[in-house]
Amino acid sequence: MPMPYCPMRTSIRVSALFVALQLLFAPHLWSAALASSQEACLKKAHRREKNGWIYLHVEGEPSERGFQHGYLLAREIAEGIRRNKVAWEYESGMDWAWLVQKADTLFAGKIDEENTAELDGIVAGLNAAGLHVSRAELIAYNAWIELVAYWWPGEFKKLKEGAIAPPVRQSCSAFVAAGKATRDGGVVLGHNTMAGYHEALPNVILDVVPRQGHRILMQTWPGWIHSGTDFFMTDAGLVGAETTIGGFEAFDPSGIPEFVRMRRATQDADSIDAWCDIMRRGNNGGYANAWLLGDIRSGEIARLELGLKHVAFEKKARWLFRRVQCGRGHQIAALRDQRARNGHSHVQRRAACAMERAYGPVQRACRCRTRQAIRG
Repeated sequence: MPMPYCPMRTSIRVSALFVALQLLFAPHLWSAALASSQEACLKKAHRREKNGWIYLHVEGEPSERGFQHGYLLAREIAEGIRRNKVAWEYESGMDWAWLVQKADTLFAGKIDEENTAELDGIVAGLNAAGLHVSRAELIAYNAWIELVAYWWPGEFKKLKEGAIAPPVRQSCSAFVAAGKATRDGGVVLGHNTMAGYHEALPNVILDVVPRQGHRILMQTWPGWIHSGTDFFMTDAGLVGAETTIGGFEAFDPSGIPEFVRMRRATQDADSIDAWCDIMRRGNNGGYANAWLLGDIRSGEIARLELGLKHVAFEKKARWLFRRVQCGRGHQIAALRDQRARNGHSHVQRRAACAMERAYGPVQRACRCRTRQAIRG
């Protein structure tokens, strides 16, 4: 006997079919057959997850590392791009495709050969996983911070009378200590990241083993070839973090993108001085930060406040540097490189000042616990 028509039952069947199709065509659950060379490439990499964190190990030539990254994080990369696209179109009123084209024109010719090959590898990995993303879109995604917070306010002035205030990013805090400020004299680095709830989570611990240069372990977003948060260590013995110089407006479109300089410095530098030299070279003012750095071999620590016209650098073999947004700076704060006095609590400021007055001793065991506070 035929079953009577039931709208609810039909709706359930359609919903079940829709879910089944989503699962069927999700990246890694469905993708084109891989070539033997691609399968061999993926055997060098691996991904594992724990407590919401994704550890991703990639190694080899730039294109190989990129392919591994793109294929193994395809779903997360697609979600990150989707979130940025929605945020951009909602906050600016401009199409995402317009931003992608502008980013490609602005930055593509300023990316070095190795980073370009790695970006192309990510695109190839995404395509192999069933997702179609262009290199231009990946450039816009990697340059997201300097595009939205540094390039866009100036571009807005050209499109419309009046200025747009740079978006106020949430306020990260960091410290680096060594010598008498730590229990055994070694380097201790601490950092927290503030980000909006709508943004993709920087929940990737990326372990990069390049054919040339230094091995890098860094926190990052899916699909980024730099850190962005920034929290990193390398097998050269360098460790680093940064906090953003708030309210900074200067930007040089002829310069090298910050995400390119950061990756080159972290992979290529053998010392704090070399790292800072690479960051200064071609500086475009994008993502202006105060960088806190340490060298676990020499015990030196340093602070690089990198504006566009004004740069402050200080290095010590002991004691402590800290950088709380709104806290005390030195040269750049004095020159008012458009630093904003935004958003940290009195409790955090008092804690940071107390560390400087009576700093000791910080325990090196803290180095093993990367505490990242994600707050809107």
